[in-house]
Amino acid sequence: MVDLRTEIAGVALRNPTMLASGFLDETGGSMG
Repeated sequence: MVDLRTEIAGVALRNPTMLASGFLDETGGSMG
């Protein structure tokens, strides 16, 4: 679980736009 979080954190720092787009799409589509 920690490894996954570290990977996500790295991706967020490297490509914040891509992460935000994917995260918003998943959370927004699932929750909203």
